[in-house]
Amino acid sequence: MTDRSRLTFAIFASGLVLSVVFGARQSFGLFAESFATTRQIPLSSYALAIAVQNLLWGIAQPFAGAINDRRGPLPVIAVGALFYIAGLLIAANATTSLEVILGMGVLVGIGLAGTTQGVVLTALGKIATPANRNGVMGLAAAIGSIGMIVMVPLAQTQLAANGIAVSLSILAALIVLAAPAGILLRSKTPPSANRPDLIGAARQAFAEPGFILLTLGFFTCGFHLAFMVTHLPGYLALCSVQPHVAGTALALVGVFNAIGSFAVGWISDRVPPHRVLGWLYAGRAVAIALFFFLPKTEVGTYAFAGAMGLMWLSTIPPTNGVIARFFGMHNLGGLFGVTFFSHQIGSFLGAWAGGLAVDFAGNYDSIWVASIAMGLIASALNFSISLPDRPPAFSPA
Repeated sequence: MTDRSRLTFAIFASGLVLSVVFGARQSFGLFAESFATTRQIPLSSYALAIAVQNLLWGIAQPFAGAINDRRGPLPVIAVGALFYIAGLLIAANATTSLEVILGMGVLVGIGLAGTTQGVVLTALGKIATPANRNGVMGLAAAIGSIGMIVMVPLAQTQLAANGIAVSLSILAALIVLAAPAGILLRSKTPPSANRPDLIGAARQAFAEPGFILLTLGFFTCGFHLAFMVTHLPGYLALCSVQPHVAGTALALVGVFNAIGSFAVGWISDRVPPHRVLGWLYAGRAVAIALFFFLPKTEVGTYAFAGAMGLMWLSTIPPTNGVIARFFGMHNLGGLFGVTFFSHQIGSFLGAWAGGLAVDFAGNYDSIWVASIAMGLIASALNFSISLPDRPPAFSPA
């Protein structure tokens, strides 16, 4: 098989895994009200489950990334898929808050660490060349958006027709079908166990101020995504927007994420990636402010979903690009995981804070205002990064 053919297969394999895994996750916000009304699981408990999911994902990601660096992606994706599937099936049959937290929170969170961008895209990045790496990762992320487009309406339809158990079981079955695609992500050069360990690599990374700024900014990305995925349906319901609008909006995020991920990946091969991130976070702040302060209409909601979709997962290629520019490809999976832990602390707070805001204040207003402020801060942090002209000499890339 030629290098070009291997790369083509790897791109579509990456896209397939991400499509199913993120498509399932994108639908989780649709289940909050059903758990509350049919199984008497409080909104705050479901929000805590999603918060725990994001936190466990962040804790497990550096280790999953480090194993990927040393052993390759296949075992990591396989084990991650098993955790993800088990978590969905436990949640499908849950009748208590503890069961929901165990399934949707703990197990799905660990499963996401082994099946998402921290493993899939970094494995793909090692197959690509330095000249097209960000564009290739952006293309794979764009293909991965298909799952958001298809699986959110599927989950919503099945939830309305057949309930929680059937809908979550279908999502689990789709992950079973997609997980074997990880075999196509093996690098031509077998990964070596004789490389700096995760602790040593992280110590080196945190000695670089730019890495710290990048990591702090990534907190905001996680906060935005988790809050909106978990609570946008509930917020629209409070604003008396028709229920179908939420499902359509989440699917539109997937449509525009495909465009944004590909475009931003392409741009990040040509523009310093930290500047791309700065503009992305600023754009999010503007989009959130317009949505929050303007009247809530169906058209306005769809416009907001499209705008946020353009900036949804498109932060991943330039984030990896900044890490690779500082430290090369040696420990990209592990170092992305370290940065991603900050992202998931933000996700934990975004998911949980939304539930707490409704329980205690009856609305989401404070969280929207915080989201605007954090977008502006993250933009400033990334614009402050000073990148080296090229990766270090020890990098194989």
